[in-house]
Amino acid sequence: MLQTARCLIRLAEPVDAAKLLGYRLENREHLAAWEPSREASYYTLEHCAQTAVEAREAALLDRGYPLILFDRSGEGMLV
Repeated sequence: MLQTARCLIRLAEPVDAAKLLGYRLENREHLAAWEPSREASYYTLEHCAQTAVEAREAALLDRGYPLILFDRSGEGMLV
């Protein structure tokens, strides 16, 4: 985990699934112009939990480090 004066930067964990889902739903319309078309399942809690599991696996295999930014408290997801 990286910590700055204003945020925390770390890999997602399965417990973050609800926060990730909230982010996806909140930003769905805004990001539509830049995101690929998504199936409805992308916007489910189950998919968000699986995304977190896959992110950790990728990091363990040194294949990628999909990081998420949280506010300093770790409660609000920024990106």
